[in-house]
Amino acid sequence: VSVEEEKASKLILERIYPFDETRRELWIQFPDRPAYEREVAKLYELLRESDGKDSVVLYIRSEKAMKRLPNSRNVDAGPELLAILTKCYGEANVKLVEKGIEKRRNML
Repeated sequence: VSVEEEKASKLILERIYPFDETRRELWIQFPDRPAYEREVAKLYELLRESDGKDSVVLYIRSEKAMKRLPNSRNVDAGPELLAILTKCYGEANVKLVEKGIEKRRNML
């Protein structure tokens, strides 16, 4: 951004990212490892039915442990999938997080 008193301001960009290209992460939380182990097969089956570009992160609260699923397990975290996951695991345990675009530069 260039701002001068007697000149028009300028905004110079390298690239503009549409909002629909914003990276998103789907976080699914489990209270402990036994709960995770009971549900993981069912969860993977639910995720398999949704193919997309949103990454998936699993979190075990008691151990403060997280697992990022590989890109081959990316999903389309749209309203339909979120509704199914919320029904299975509870609203407090399913969260969709939009990642900042400032980190995208490293992806290009």
